[in-house]
Amino acid sequence: MDFEKILKLLIADFNKEEIRYALIGGFGMGLLGVARATIDLDFLIAREDIPKIDIVMKKYGYRRVFHSENVSQYNSDIGVFGSIDFLHAFRVHSLNMLDRAQEKNAFGGKLTVKSPLS
Repeated sequence: MDFEKILKLLIADFNKEEIRYALIGGFGMGLLGVARATIDLDFLIAREDIPKIDIVMKKYGYRRVFHSENVSQYNSDIGVFGSIDFLHAFRVHSLNMLDRAQEKNAFGGKLTVKSPLS
């Protein structure tokens, strides 16, 4: 998975569509300097933004392979695009995580992404 390429595309669309998001999981921990091997991306998103996420993901050829009240998972047959999980924020604690998300530098400052981790 080409993390830099995918994040650049997705973050631009998330910002354009005003999608509330925070990068979490293994890659999110990497923003804090914690080395973790990861093969996918994980985002926390506001539940009301699920329809917008679906449009953005389909724009890049992803297909939703799983959806529940709590999570949506998208896969791509294009190797560099990989798999992306979205955890749906609708409970108090997860909404608070979104509210406190701050921009962090990624890829040596080439990109900024929102993270709830400090």
